[in-house]
Amino acid sequence: RDFNPERAAQRRRRQKTMNDAVEGMISRGVGDGSIADRDPPALRRALFSAFNNIPRWYRPSGRRTASQVADDLMDLFVEGLRPRKD
Repeated sequence: RDFNPERAAQRRRRQKTMNDAVEGMISRGVGDGSIADRDPPALRRALFSAFNNIPRWYRPSGRRTASQVADDLMDLFVEGLRPRKD
């Protein structure tokens, strides 16, 4: 936690900027049909949760490299967000 009020406010502004940017990308993708019609704030939270938690479980000595893990997660999200062709 950051108990310096000025730094905390700056951190909240940066986070809002990032949240807005990612939600905007998702909304544009939903609008142009390249992303399935889902709730942008929920998708943003899912993306951030997935990527921000990697340091909790990833081990460089494990069987997957950091690049492979990143590719796996990107594939999961990109393929999982594609509109379904019914």
